[in-house]
Amino acid sequence: MEQGREKRYDVLDGLRGVAAISVMLTHFSQNTPHSLFKHADLAVDLFFMLSGFVLMHSYRNKLLLGLSAREYIRKRIIRLYPMFAISMAIGIPALLAVAAAGLSNYPLRSIIAATLNNLLFMPYLGDHGTANMVSAAAQLPVEKYTVGEIFPANPSAWSLFFEMVASVALLVLIRLQRRDLIKVIVGSAILLFATGVLLGVENKGAIPVFFGAGWGTRNFFAGFIRVAYGFTMGVLIYSLHENRTPLKFGKAISVVLRNDIVLYLLFAVATAFPFGIKGLFPMAVIFFVAPLMVYRGADIEPSGQFSAKLAHFLGWMSYPVYCLHFPIGRLVFLYFPDSEQHPTQAIALAVALTVAVSIIATKLIEEPVRAYLTRKFASRKRVNLKTEPVV
Repeated sequence: MEQGREKRYDVLDGLRGVAAISVMLTHFSQNTPHSLFKHADLAVDLFFMLSGFVLMHSYRNKLLLGLSAREYIRKRIIRLYPMFAISMAIGIPALLAVAAAGLSNYPLRSIIAATLNNLLFMPYLGDHGTANMVSAAAQLPVEKYTVGEIFPANPSAWSLFFEMVASVALLVLIRLQRRDLIKVIVGSAILLFATGVLLGVENKGAIPVFFGAGWGTRNFFAGFIRVAYGFTMGVLIYSLHENRTPLKFGKAISVVLRNDIVLYLLFAVATAFPFGIKGLFPMAVIFFVAPLMVYRGADIEPSGQFSAKLAHFLGWMSYPVYCLHFPIGRLVFLYFPDSEQHPTQAIALAVALTVAVSIIATKLIEEPVRAYLTRKFASRKRVNLKTEPVV
């Protein structure tokens, strides 16, 4: 999570890995009788906060000391795009297979248009739908399709678009005073709550306050508010951490979150919590729990050698797992015999394939490609890819 001899935030790496796993499991279990990690969409808000923290740590001083905006954006594209491209190489055939099985109402021309948009890292604002994580034999009615995914071939990639938007915003945020950062956070928090209420009304009150915006055409623009709050909060948390600013309840937080394992378990429990409490639970996590976890996680060291290795592995795996799990899961559930009758086996296979493909793709394709692109376009210096910021 750092470069050179800068401080490593191993526990934040591990936390990001736990969050990515929760997202994977909730997607794989979304059409089963017992959905896992009901609130895993909160992981995206955590990702945005971690992104603000990590990019401040990795690039703030470099940008202030002369790293050009062009060079910085180039580095961010090189970091994010290769694995995204691998995911699209799997996701495009998977979407075509789902459409051929009659589980999508995307016409071919729309798939082509969406693909061209997405390959340019841009959203596709359409109104077609797809049945996700179901078998080819399923007879799912159209009204149960997921409609308007802005990255149809890899729906999870929607947050990567907003990551790039936030990366550009960092060029401005690094020059703001703390009081101005707080103003941005408060303003975006108010807007996030207001849009959550409006989206709840649109959902006919099923979820009175809906915070899971950004992934689809109908809630796309709310994604800018969501990332504005999360990313700027991460920037502020880094500022507080760097200046060793004590929090009012800092001692109590350190007692509750006493080590890395407790931190991981708490976030896993938060995402697995089965009740939304009329939107109050996700609101509490977004506005209070997640920021405190990032703040505390930055101060915690791994509790042992094994914990350090686990944190490093979870962090290293987090981005490929997040990128690759959805298209791989689509294919597994599409072709797994009786995936509706045997969802546990299908989930286990999808998880195993995701992990295996993530390791192979990272080692054999993504890291060599990034090394080449970095040498060619981003820097003449040798770069340790394992320490490049992942979010």
